Order: sequence, then structure tokens, then C-alpha cells
Amino acid sequence: GHQDDDIAYDDLPIESQLNIDCDAAAKLHLKEGTKPNQPAKPVAGSKAMLYLGGYIVTTDTNEQIQMAGQSRKMLAYAADKFGWTDNQAIATVNWRAIGRAKRSLKLSPSVRTSKMMYDWLNVGSQKKKMGDDGICPCCGTEEEDQLHLYRCTNEQMQATLKDSIATINTRLVKEGLTTPVYTAFINCICEATNQPPLSTYDIEDEEALRCIQSQETLGTESILRGFHHIDWLHLLRDKWVKPKVSDDGKKKEKRKDPLEQSVVLVKCVWDIFGAQWKCRNDILHSNDSALIERNRDTLTSRLLDFKRDSRSLLRSCDRFIIDTHSIQDVIKWPLQRKKATLDFLEHLHKIYSGELKDEAASHCDISNYFIKLPPKDMAPPAPSCDNSHDNSEDSDTDSGTTESNSSSFEESTDVELARHPRQQRQRRRRCCLFESSSESSLDPS
Repeated sequence: GHQDDDIAYDDLPIESQLNIDCDAAAKLHLKEGTKPNQPAKPVAGSKAMLYLGGYIVTTDTNEQIQMAGQSRKMLAYAADKFGWTDNQAIATVNWRAIGRAKRSLKLSPSVRTSKMMYDWLNVGSQKKKMGDDGICPCCGTEEEDQLHLYRCTNEQMQATLKDSIATINTRLVKEGLTTPVYTAFINCICEATNQPPLSTYDIEDEEALRCIQSQETLGTESILRGFHHIDWLHLLRDKWVKPKVSDDGKKKEKRKDPLEQSVVLVKCVWDIFGAQWKCRNDILHSNDSALIERNRDTLTSRLLDFKRDSRSLLRSCDRFIIDTHSIQDVIKWPLQRKKATLDFLEHLHKIYSGELKDEAASHCDISNYFIKLPPKDMAPPAPSCDNSHDNSEDSDTDSGTTESNSSSFEESTDVELARHPRQQRQRRRRCCLFESSSESSLDPS
């Protein structure tokens, strides 16, 4: 195959021409054909043939077997993660280019790239789930997600992004990509990152415009993650320029085939991410980080709260830790000292709060000393005398009235009084005093 790369088609023998025609027909069927309803019949004379998904696999068997064994769960996860249809996840993403680009990476960059592709990076949106504010450490104004890495307004981040786009533009030209291809690709990246178009070249090629529209169906961030539409590979095949051959036919220009060029496109966007991620982390761990400034302001504000309200927040024996310093001294403290002092003060405040809580729990409520009164509709029992040993006829009427009002009370106490004669005598004496006082109060004289 590809014999027409060096020799004109008309100068080739009929067998070579048939080979080239079959190759072109196979590519057209791969691009526009449909999946067969029944598997192809085995080729006569073949010792063994591999079928995957109704197709006979004849090349890259290891890659095809791995794809068939592991791709189902991966494609289902990607479709659910990015809102793709099953057909988009299976047929419209250039997975072969992603696989080849991943194999060229070492372990650590490969893991980091996978995290970027599936939105697993430890950026502000992830930290917010753990209780942090999630603010971007570079600009300090917006919540940080992965798309914000490319749209951050920090000057260093913007300068790094522009340099990366200019670098990959030069690289794509050196790799032999035609002007419509790399211009359309760069414009997609600029649109996704809110950058002005790098070139003023107007794209008029219909296939290139169709690639841009196809890429948009996968989402705005898909091109930055490396999920490129398969139409980019078809465009590269249609626009691919044959390598030049020297006049003597001995030297041939080195040029990547369309699949290798699609791998270059994936690597380029990953290089942009690598540069942005490095710049972001450099800012994060420097003294110019917006998070450090926010953290310093938060620590200072809390220390000043302890300074103003030390009597209510700390025990008397602990107040000297903050009271001996002026407000200006606290503001000028370095970050590490502020953090260490505040941690210690928070620990002391926790102890003091616990002591106050225990002291409050040990106090009795004043209501515990009250006696519960009977309801208003129930009359209190009246005192009465037990006249079982007194046969006075003058108190028959009064005794009968008293006994009728306090019969229930006497029944409950007779047994107890019988057991304690002394209490019985005291009770009789009180009743006699009560009766005498009542008679004296009724005497008109």
C-alpha cells in the first residue's frame, strides 16, 4: 500500500492500482460505513481469526483486545461524566490518539494528565467539598475549577497561556499540518480559553469548519482535556501532504502520518495544561499567593478578636499571652507565628469553654427549691382531731363535720399515728390549740 507516494498512480502496475483503490474504498467505508449485522465470514485457509464486535481484527491485535476488555466501563463513565451519548463516547472521540499519547508519558505525568482529563485535580472546586473556600490562589477573586486554569486573570497565568499557544502553533507548522487544519485547531483552543484568535486567517475550508462544529458537540473543555473529535483525524487524512522525495529517489522527507499527527494535537493541549499547572503551583507556594494573603488576613482578624475579648474568651491565667502585645505588634507578626499563636489560643479557649460548661451544669436551678402546690380545684385537707378517746357531747356536731371533711386524710394516717404515740399526742395538742383559738376569735367580748 501507499505505493503512489513515490510513483505516479498511472505509472504503477494494475495490481498496485487495485491495492490503492481498495485502500481508498476501505477508508471511505470506515468513515461513512455502518456496522454490519452479521460477522464477516472467515477467510479460507486462515488458521485463526480474531472477531471483536462483529469485525475481523487483523492489525494491532493487542491494542484491540485491551480496548475490548476495558473500554466498556471507561466509556460508560465518560458518557455519564460529560453528558455524552453512547455513540459520542464510542464513535466520535479519537481514543487511539489518546492511547498513543498516554503511552509516551512517564508515570507521574500520566497520572496527573488522567486526573485533568476526568476532572479529578485538587483545585479549588475539590477543596470546597472539604470545607475550604475554593478561591483561586492566583487571582483570589473567583472559585477555581479546571477551566479557570486557562481563564484566570492573573498576569503570569495569562502570559504563560499565550506563550504556550504560540509555541504549539509553531510546532504544528513544523509537523507538516496544513494551514486550514492547525488554524482551525488553534482557534478552537483560543475560543475555549477566552483568548483572541492567534491568526487573522479566515477559515473557508468546509471540512475544517465542520471539525469545529463537531468538536463543540463534545463540550467546551473537551478539546483542552484531549477528547478530540474523530473528524480531526479525517481532516488530517484529507489534507495530508505526501512526503517529498529527492530527485535521485534515495531520500524521502520525514513526515508523520495522519494518526501520528492527531497524536501531536493531543500532546499539544496536554503541554498547555502542564505549563498552566506549573505556573499555578508556583504562585500558590510563593509569597504572592492570593490564598496566603487571605489566610494572613483571617489569622490577624482572629488574633485581634482574642486581643479585644480576652476576658470572655480566656482564663485569667492565660490572658497575658495576647494582652502583653499591642495591636500593631500582632499585625506585624510573621505568618508562622500568627498561626502557632492562634492555634494555642484556640486550644486554651476550648479548655475555658469546657470549664464554664461544667460550672454551669453544677449549679442548681432555683425551681428545685419550690414545693409543688395541688391544683386549684382540689381543696387542701383541713386539720382535725381524733376524738375516739374523748366523749365530749358539746363537740359532736363539730366533730362530725370535721370527720366528714378529713375522713380520707385520717384513714391514710391512722396506721402511722398508732405506731408513734408521741406524734399522736402532739397532733391532739395542736388540734386543741386550733379549736381554742377559733373560739376566742368568735367571742364578741
